[in-house]
Amino acid sequence: MEWLGPYGGLVGEAAFPSLHTLQLIDAYGVEAPMLPPPGGSLRHLNVASLRSSQSRPIKERFRGSEVRVRLRGAKSDKWLAANIDNPLRDWVDDDRRAGAAACRAYAAAAQAIGLLSPDDPGAVADAREVLREFVETLNALDERHGLIDTLRREEAGDAFMGLAERAGVPAGEVGSWFDEWRAF
Repeated sequence: MEWLGPYGGLVGEAAFPSLHTLQLIDAYGVEAPMLPPPGGSLRHLNVASLRSSQSRPIKERFRGSEVRVRLRGAKSDKWLAANIDNPLRDWVDDDRRAGAAACRAYAAAAQAIGLLSPDDPGAVADAREVLREFVETLNALDERHGLIDTLRREEAGDAFMGLAERAGVPAGEVGSWFDEWRAF
């Protein structure tokens, strides 16, 4: 079974009586008691991106059992409170400093986009500058740290398009901006 999503939870062991392998990605809403108990059919538990406060309880839950536990990408509750909705939040798993800078760049762009008024005739031009600055920051981070691979490029593109949509930029206008400005 695979499960994706930062806010969700599991429905309980009874729903998966013969579950052998459980892989959770963006499991920020999962707590140790939500997981199947040891002693059942579960043998492999892989959790990517979880609250660091749950790392120890999850390990303790399966200590001494036949379940092989692999946890990675644990983040503090404080960090998640600031970044749970940031689409670049998992970049810190590859490079802590560069990933945090990418998150800050997105947060600054999102804040600036949020201040734009859709009734302002200059909003698209203002959004264009905000989006250009966002991409230029990512360009600089990639040049310095080599952070952006194919997957990260797609995530950056999705974040860019989401910001443009929130700003009310017509899709036909924004379509070429990202590819024109990016160097990664």
